[in-house]
Amino acid sequence: MKIKNYNNDIPHDHYEVTSIVQNKNGTLITLEGKNNKLTIHFGSIGCICISDEGCRIETYNNNETKEITEYQLNKFYGNPLFIATDDNDFTLWLKKESCGFSDSLNHYLIITINDLIDIASPFSPEISTTRLN
Repeated sequence: MKIKNYNNDIPHDHYEVTSIVQNKNGTLITLEGKNNKLTIHFGSIGCICISDEGCRIETYNNNETKEITEYQLNKFYGNPLFIATDDNDFTLWLKKESCGFSDSLNHYLIITINDLIDIASPFSPEISTTRLN
């Protein structure tokens, strides 16, 4: 998995996925920690896949991706990693399934201590943080 970019401006905290809501307004993913709430809003998505980290050990421990490995070593535990990647198995499968209709979708991956969320979207998300205390 080749990373295009990643967001390291997220305040350090022990985040868990608290909700994923998909409706006519888009997809809203909320992560909460002890001190911060992280909101990720996609106006439109083509596909979302939510996995427990135990089902995604190969991706979770991807030693070929230097950025993920360094992030996990330095400040990962509890802090989510939000990245945009080049095509991978998820996006290639989606493009095949859609007969090429999904060629314009970008891949985003959110990794928390317990979950991996793959998102295929034509648009970058809006990310905001709120201090809880």
